[in-house]
Amino acid sequence: MDIQQLTPIQVPGLESVRAVAVGVVHSLALRSDGTVWAWGYNASLQLGFETANREVPPTQVPGLTGIQALAAGYYFSLALKEDGTVWTWGEGYLGDGTSIGSRTVTQAPDLTDVVDLAAGSSHSMVLKSDGTVWSWGGNAFGQMGDGTLTERLTPTRVLDLTDVTSLSAHGSHCLALRVDGTVWAWGPNVNGQLGDGTTIARLVPTLVPDFINGWALEAGSNYSLAQKEDGTLWAWGYNGSGSLGDGTRSTRLSPINVPGIVGRSAQGVNSESHSQ
Repeated sequence: MDIQQLTPIQVPGLESVRAVAVGVVHSLALRSDGTVWAWGYNASLQLGFETANREVPPTQVPGLTGIQALAAGYYFSLALKEDGTVWTWGEGYLGDGTSIGSRTVTQAPDLTDVVDLAAGSSHSMVLKSDGTVWSWGGNAFGQMGDGTLTERLTPTRVLDLTDVTSLSAHGSHCLALRVDGTVWAWGPNVNGQLGDGTTIARLVPTLVPDFINGWALEAGSNYSLAQKEDGTLWAWGYNGSGSLGDGTRSTRLSPINVPGIVGRSAQGVNSESHSQ
């Protein structure tokens, strides 16, 4: 019987963790020594090793060292090494020219100079040092950003997107932040999660209008968040569960300021939260 935890508990056996990533039923942690640890349900081998048990406590993923970033899709995992290579494992599209997945950690071929990565439900994205974005995987909703609905088994460049500094994805919608502080979005848009004022799906990156000075972003389940350089937080998309933090359950097709939240600014100064 599953035991639910209603309050935070410490994950046993893990120290010096500097990053985490979560899929649907599995979790990953990156330790300061560059090793990766995985736990949870392992039916799709998303933990990176075979085991007789499907529910696994934190265990080191074998063969992975020198890791600097992680991402987790629904049933697969990604790791970025310090040398700019990408390593994948689990079920589905791993960028290796097939859609059969891998039981062990495998290098994604022909990927170099990668500096960031992100994963959706069935697709992956990477950011290269030259500011271009590449993606592979399922493409039923245009999440490849290449103007088609054709699945891609190997990395394919996202069209007309340059000077990107960070990425995020959730489900099938994708976000990218450019060096000029603008946010670009593509994929499904039925709940306005692309922030362009419409509910029209976009097969190529589309500018989120009237949003400037972006500093960080995060894609959620049919909604999106972005932080500006001044530390203010902005949100758009599905709001049926109050995910946008504006005190309503109204879907927002364009970015709105989340009231009462001011975080760390781009200048590294913590601004105090305040009530309005």
